[in-house]
Amino acid sequence: MKKKLIALAFFGGLAGLIQACFCSSEKTPYFDYHKLQIAERALAHGTDTIQSFMITADSVEYLASSYELTLTTAVYGTSCPEVGELGTKFKMEDVEIFADKDFNDTLQAGKSLSSLFYFPFASDTAQNILSTLPEMEFYSVYYPTFIYTPHHPSDTAQVFNLTVRITKENGAIAEGKLGDVKFK
Repeated sequence: MKKKLIALAFFGGLAGLIQACFCSSEKTPYFDYHKLQIAERALAHGTDTIQSFMITADSVEYLASSYELTLTTAVYGTSCPEVGELGTKFKMEDVEIFADKDFNDTLQAGKSLSSLFYFPFASDTAQNILSTLPEMEFYSVYYPTFIYTPHHPSDTAQVFNLTVRITKENGAIAEGKLGDVKFK
């Protein structure tokens, strides 16, 4: 009887170990998005105002990946990734921002305003750095990303309709629009 209990405990532990070593094929650790939601907010910086836009992935789809068998498995202290935890399946290749009116003499309506915007990220030294838009990425489906510009149009009384267009590495385009934007 003792041998049967020991064998049962051994095989039960072995089954638990095997389950811990392999992630389920039903996991979908990546996400893809087909649209963007955009919201505006102005930030005061001394006597100047910095225009900020919050961009959120919308129409999200969760995607799987193929898992390779490695020596470092979940049993060694790692775990299977949660839904969408590993970020976007297809990285951003290009981020463009367009206005429906002339921003200034050199940036007419329909021309990309992307060179005027920056994307903040934390560096290895944990300092916030403003980078150009090609560095932008959604790191999680749960958190939006922000873009900033200290630039103002020639006519600050003008109201703009902005379009943000992201081209992903698979060629797909996600787009979002924001109307009634007034640069302060």
